[in-house]
Amino acid sequence: MSSKRNWTINDFVIKIVDSDTKIPKFSCGEHDDLGLNDFLLNDAKMFYRSGMGVTHLFYLRGTRKLVGYVTLAMGSIFKVKNVEKSVKGSDVKPVDPALLLGRLAVAEKMQGQGLGTFFIKYCVGIAVFLSKSSVGCRFVTLATKKGYRVDFYVKRRFKPIKSRLGDDYQMMCLKLPPNV
Repeated sequence: MSSKRNWTINDFVIKIVDSDTKIPKFSCGEHDDLGLNDFLLNDAKMFYRSGMGVTHLFYLRGTRKLVGYVTLAMGSIFKVKNVEKSVKGSDVKPVDPALLLGRLAVAEKMQGQGLGTFFIKYCVGIAVFLSKSSVGCRFVTLATKKGYRVDFYVKRRFKPIKSRLGDDYQMMCLKLPPNV
């Protein structure tokens, strides 16, 4: 396994999955308990066609190697009991517009090299761009299985929030800086 590096947008060719995209071979590992491999192969095109989400494929520049993907959709944080208290220091309103990070996957052979962190920065960059140019957006949200994944996102400034996802999953959010 290689050491972590500081990835930049210039390290990648990014392609959007549309109806005509040939989905390349991809595996984020045999312990894919979130169905990330299956989603890319079987659902990403349908999400695009139906307007439910857009999948961004990250290829290492100069290669044909798919190193990961993210799927983004519009979302919101709805007021639930005590939501204001669940995101300390925020000023969450009854409904706040958000960018939903629906899927994030890193190819098994590339894990541990900082790609997941880069993909999060990429998604936050899209959310900031949208909030300043096109669409109101105050948060990036996601739902993940509890355990080490929650720790991964907490280290990247996401905060757990209350939700009705059940005992196995955690809703999380990252507040965007205000537009000035």
